[in-house]
Amino acid sequence: MNLRWSIAARFPNTTFYTKLRPVLRELVDTLFIRDDLAFIGPHGGSRMVKLTSASLDKAMKDRVNRSWYLASSADFPPEVSLKCHRLDEDLSLDITLRGAAWRRYGATLAPTLEALTWSVVESFGARPSFSGGVYLFDVDVPIVKSLTKLRGPFTTSGVVDVRDRRNLESSTDPERAAMLQKIVDAELPTSVRVSERGDVSQRFWTDHLGDEKALRAACKRYQQWLVKTLP
Repeated sequence: MNLRWSIAARFPNTTFYTKLRPVLRELVDTLFIRDDLAFIGPHGGSRMVKLTSASLDKAMKDRVNRSWYLASSADFPPEVSLKCHRLDEDLSLDITLRGAAWRRYGATLAPTLEALTWSVVESFGARPSFSGGVYLFDVDVPIVKSLTKLRGPFTTSGVVDVRDRRNLESSTDPERAAMLQKIVDAELPTSVRVSERGDVSQRFWTDHLGDEKALRAACKRYQQWLVKTLP
């Protein structure tokens, strides 16, 4: 089983990254996967070098390469990785746990990733809006037929959903905004645990992120809810 935590932040302008670098540096240093990360380089495994304080600072200050990628191995794909990507007003962070790494962290993943999301939301400040969640990655998950063409701010393999009401105001695509409105306003099943702070909410379709059977069942419930919510 492979699991990915992802969060995207949209800032009001393109000048955010310089001020955000110290925040990202502290985030990396305190990550629950920090001891697993040994290499840094472009995404995809090419030109990976040993992760040191100097190599991390160099990657974070690079004005040409808009991504930096930390991994547990120079071989691709690694068991553990963190990717940071920025483009214009947007920045995204992804943590991927594969196979043995997912099993190693599984028992504590739900509270760990919930706390990590709130840490990012609070440390990035009040200005950006957020989206993201936790989803199954590179896993054979049946997809409800009516969702196969779904695009945009959704994933059909989600088990945790991060939503921000401010995205409704910032969206310039009427169709996307209408879909977001339905997602935000729709009634959730009683089995979904919701954690909220201000405009941002985390919706846990399962708290058992280390249990493959629970993950697949949660993913199925999430798809069924999407079908009902986005007819």
